[in-house]
Amino acid sequence: MEKNRMSYVLMALAPCLVMSFMLFTSDAKGLLVTGGVFAAALLYYLIVRFRFMLLAAAIAVMAFCPFYFGIQAGGLPKIYADNIIYFTYIIYFFILYVIIRQKRPYLGDAPLAMALGLFFLAHAISFVFNPTASIPARNFFETYFLGIILLYIFLIEVEQKNIDLIINVIVFTTFVLSVLVIAEKVAGYNPIMDAAPKDFSYITPEQAAQVRGVYRPYATFFSPSEAGTFIAMGIPFIIYRMYSFRWPLAVVLLGASSAAIVLNYTRGVWIALALTGLIFIRRLRLIAAVLAPAAVLGGTVLAMTMRDNPFVQRLFDPANLLNRFFYWDIALNIFGDNMLMGIGHMKFKDMYLKFVRGVDATVSVDIKQVFVPDNIFLTTLIEHGLFGFIALTGLIVFVFLRLRSLRTGLAQAGDTANENLVKACGMGLSIYILAGLLADVHLFTKATKFCFIIMGVAFSVAKGRHFLYGGASRAVKKRASEGCDVKKEACAIKELPL
Repeated sequence: MEKNRMSYVLMALAPCLVMSFMLFTSDAKGLLVTGGVFAAALLYYLIVRFRFMLLAAAIAVMAFCPFYFGIQAGGLPKIYADNIIYFTYIIYFFILYVIIRQKRPYLGDAPLAMALGLFFLAHAISFVFNPTASIPARNFFETYFLGIILLYIFLIEVEQKNIDLIINVIVFTTFVLSVLVIAEKVAGYNPIMDAAPKDFSYITPEQAAQVRGVYRPYATFFSPSEAGTFIAMGIPFIIYRMYSFRWPLAVVLLGASSAAIVLNYTRGVWIALALTGLIFIRRLRLIAAVLAPAAVLGGTVLAMTMRDNPFVQRLFDPANLLNRFFYWDIALNIFGDNMLMGIGHMKFKDMYLKFVRGVDATVSVDIKQVFVPDNIFLTTLIEHGLFGFIALTGLIVFVFLRLRSLRTGLAQAGDTANENLVKACGMGLSIYILAGLLADVHLFTKATKFCFIIMGVAFSVAKGRHFLYGGASRAVKKRASEGCDVKKEACAIKELPL
């Protein structure tokens, strides 16, 4: 007992002795590094001790941490604050699963790994043929490389015993972000942005006047489009949770998130939400079919009677779409000269003006301020060529086919709760993809990481099941053809260990 006490004393004194040594022998940078080491050690301990809770909290940290917060020492690349927990998780996982091999990770199956690997390589190869600056390389690393790692972290860690915690944090995060967006709209300014870097262009009163009084809240994100997309991706999880909440709470959650989407004034997100609802919710399709004539009549009346309302102006103003047609045409011309490998990640703004031959009278945008094509597929096509485009569309098709097959297997097994959860994940991914038709959402680091996290959560549902994706359908159909009670048998089958 005495020996154990002495070891605890030495462990407590060690950090104090190291800090004292650095205090008298090093400068401020040395102290900063030492403090960072201690902070990383503390974070590592918290992950070991409370890894499920911290993994869930990391989603909220990513959403609430302002996009420009970070740590930078000397000439090293800046580490953004919302990534610190994830980087510590990567170190922890490397030690746990690679070095000491304490646990055997669940990595899904070979087709998933192949789809993600081909997707990553098809986009990374453009850096070999098109050397680029540090900002595009960093964006690529933080969206696709870190995103795939996050997919696997959540795939490995999320289990039935903690999946409710993850979903509740997503619901909480979506609600709080919605409240922040509404508060920013009401206040007319964002106090977080007052401390943003001076080279960051935030909306000014003059810019607000140019867009006819439409003010688009940013919350803690780099762009209003990213804020709107992130909140919209969380709405399906609110819908999934509504039946377990009391109706006043459900109304508040869904009402706040819907109001935030409206006030965000991002039409791509409106379209993505509407189309996703029609695709996934059969009852909504029936309602839309019945009310379609009334909706057309109501929209016409709204446009005629409230033409000065900012929301109505934003809804019916065709200028934004006409502008996109202009630089989409330019983007296709760029692709014609760089079909195979593309021009390189985030290099559209460097090539764009070289292909402008004239400006149509319908274009009302400053062509010198166009930096992206505002379409995830078109951007991938011109920046990463045919290889990148095929890899992107192939991954999307693969993921949605897998989710559909997984839902089918869960339905046949009588697991309604997880079937609805996978459906909510599919809706969140659908919103991300459809919003990408009118915005380059893949360049937004927070929304893209959230997209990969949702994939990991969805695929984690298949862990330990007696079925895996489409294999269940064939087996169940065979048993059904033999006259067996499939659902009764499925409920009696226990989950297999990993």
